[in-house]
Amino acid sequence: MERETHILVITYPIQGHINPMLQFSKRLASKGARVTLVTTGTIRNSMQALQVSSSVNIEIISDGSEGDETVERFIATMDRFKDIVSQSLAEYIEKLNSSNYPPKFIVYDCVLPWALDVAQKYGLDGAPFFTQSCAVIVIYYHLKQGTVWLSIEGPTVSLPSLPKLTINDISSFLSNPSSYPALLNLALDLFSNFLEAKWLFFSSFMDLELEVVNWMASRQWPIKTIGPTIPSMYLDKRLDDDKEYGLHLFKPDVDAWVRIKLDERGIATKEEMELCIREVIGGERGKVMRGNSIRWKELAKEAMNEGGSSDKNIEDFVAKLVCS
Repeated sequence: MERETHILVITYPIQGHINPMLQFSKRLASKGARVTLVTTGTIRNSMQALQVSSSVNIEIISDGSEGDETVERFIATMDRFKDIVSQSLAEYIEKLNSSNYPPKFIVYDCVLPWALDVAQKYGLDGAPFFTQSCAVIVIYYHLKQGTVWLSIEGPTVSLPSLPKLTINDISSFLSNPSSYPALLNLALDLFSNFLEAKWLFFSSFMDLELEVVNWMASRQWPIKTIGPTIPSMYLDKRLDDDKEYGLHLFKPDVDAWVRIKLDERGIATKEEMELCIREVIGGERGKVMRGNSIRWKELAKEAMNEGGSSDKNIEDFVAKLVCS
């Protein structure tokens, strides 16, 4: 398969979005596509930390910053970001249309739904890439539709295809909408035009969220699970140059523990942390957790291995672009 099908992948300039979209880009390139990962000037000062496969091109477009503005500031000024990056993206597509490698498709970060509007002006189809799980998107969707509202007063929340959730299971900006209104609006804006997209890509895999994926498919959502989007060395080991996540803006905290119960003030006490650590290291609950993690690890490998559900979805996507 010749590298003639050029796919643009545009990501929001933060580590938790760049890394999975870079990993997806590597997978697309491994299927024979020419791939350019597009991000913005905010990340410029960190480019030396971005480890990129030789199979993926990198393009930095303007977002009006000098490379020294914080991500927090950009969340607060998303309208300005949208206006400038929309123009920069349009100019970049025009430039590519006059080159030997005009783009054929755009995969855009789900928090940049307006990127689809830009692409459509140039006759391009597009697909959002969701860094969140399928289950989280179902929650956002029902909030957007007004069919459910999450409140701190309710002990549990029930949604189609999902187990009952407690308030501690969901993000604070959902359980308490007044806490981070800008972030809540950003989450709900994901659905402004998502059904106009050709496909919906999720950084998840079928076996992990089978019931949720089936519920989405029953609503005629063009969903494609293509994850987990982590380096090949941890999965199928088929990509020789894929040994790193890509971007490292923060030092990993290897001593952190999850699944810790908070007290009424939302604080993890010393006693609670001690109990959790003991359970994980030597308790029965720890044995169950380790067994589950081994099982999910193997299922994740199967999904990304040759012929697995995620691998077939990626293969099918690229093949359809080549034939179109």
